[in-house]
Amino acid sequence: MTLVPNLDGCRVWVAGAARSGIGAAQILKNLGASVFVSDSASIPEESKTLLQSLNIEFEENGHSFDQFELEAKLLVISPAILLDRGLALHARKHKIPIVSEIEVTSWIVAHSKICGITGTNGKSTTTHYLAQLLDRGGLKGVACGNIGKAFSVATKENSDATFAVELSSYQLESTYSLRPKTTILLNLQLDHQARYENLDDYLKAKWRIVLLTADDGIACIDSDCFEHAVKMGLPLPRAQVILLNSLPEVQKETPEAIVNYLRFGQNLPVALYHDLRKTPGIEIFCSNTFGYAIAQILSDRSLKITVKSETIDAEFHVRTPCLPGEHNAKNILAASVAALAMGVSVETIRVQWEHDFTQYQHLAHRLENIGDKNSQFLTSEEKIRKVAIVNDSKATNVESVIVALKSYDKPLRVLVGGDPKGESFAPLAAFVGKRVIKFYPFGKAGQEIFDDINPIASKHVAPVSKSLFDAAQTALNESNDGEIILLSPSCASFDEFKNFEHRGDMFRTWAKERLVSGENPS
Repeated sequence: MTLVPNLDGCRVWVAGAARSGIGAAQILKNLGASVFVSDSASIPEESKTLLQSLNIEFEENGHSFDQFELEAKLLVISPAILLDRGLALHARKHKIPIVSEIEVTSWIVAHSKICGITGTNGKSTTTHYLAQLLDRGGLKGVACGNIGKAFSVATKENSDATFAVELSSYQLESTYSLRPKTTILLNLQLDHQARYENLDDYLKAKWRIVLLTADDGIACIDSDCFEHAVKMGLPLPRAQVILLNSLPEVQKETPEAIVNYLRFGQNLPVALYHDLRKTPGIEIFCSNTFGYAIAQILSDRSLKITVKSETIDAEFHVRTPCLPGEHNAKNILAASVAALAMGVSVETIRVQWEHDFTQYQHLAHRLENIGDKNSQFLTSEEKIRKVAIVNDSKATNVESVIVALKSYDKPLRVLVGGDPKGESFAPLAAFVGKRVIKFYPFGKAGQEIFDDINPIASKHVAPVSKSLFDAAQTALNESNDGEIILLSPSCASFDEFKNFEHRGDMFRTWAKERLVSGENPS
């Protein structure tokens, strides 16, 4: 059980008045703290009214650094705030502790009701999958955190729920007390290069979720991430470990001392670390030390899930998966293992994934179809096109876009652009001629995208559009029946929009305004 700090009269500053900041401020107020909310931008009127009703002081359009230095005893930051600038940097210089909204919320919620999920790609999807599995299993699953509602808001509205909490590396950096019953680390590709210099630094930030796992809980870890972490000499959890997408290996000459250290969640001594460098990483995955889980797509496209660990022994076969594809199989596996760990039955999980029996509701902004297979859209010249329009606004890095491109067999016209993260877009050119007819770059990253793709596939990249909607209209005007117009931007959204959800919502609205026939789902 987490010990709640004594905050009576303690002056706590909250940086950011978005959903997570407001939620944290309310919790802090209820715990007796003297709360001050500071935002570098303007605060919406609705939020100001709420803060005033709670007698919480606030400022907007800038921070009062001198006042902060004099009175703040603790700083709570939103996930978008970097630690090397603004109030966070000021706090570090003056040794004022910094915590996340996730940390604050962890002081008031039962940790046995928490599943934490992170990874570079697929974490929102897996969080969404898991919440629905928990719900179908009678545990009132709620997805929150870096997806949907802030953790603080979700816990206030659903006190009896089980929470699937998506956690970004940003949130994990300043979270200390959270002890989820189950955690998932999905995968790792270098992202957020403005924040992390290399893959090792990025993994260290993500690895915190593993170390936060309750001692009597289960940490589900992608086998490649695990191997990388062990070779870096990162500490291991006392929790049970289940390796995702890994078959057990027979032990061959693995130093016994290494296996012993891996069993008890300790840092590897230097001598053993050097021995480990000479040992193929997969050989340390000892079946009596770690569990394993694997998803196999069989020749008939059915899906076989196998999970073996100290406390779980399950195997089931999904004849017609409601969510086909290799990337979905991996996310289904991770969500299924976590649901099993939380007590959901094998049969409940299997039925959820069967096409004919599923109650699955699709995640907005992740390969979300706008309209249906019979939809028709009107070009600016009032010509009708029978195309599919897909909202994949959640794809904010190149690897996510590649996953999306691999999900389709029909010809694609792809909208890419937004606020760049420092990645090269050249890998996208490999899909020209296979799946992609043309890329339509837009926004702040537009010229960079054009420059990366044009030398490789000059006839398959459009001139740069100023905005998403200019690019989308051009793609629709140039489209032919049977094609797919896919928004999979590979970038953050902040050059035009508040966040990726806002971008996706506006794109959906744009598409529906041009829908002339077919279903128009809400």
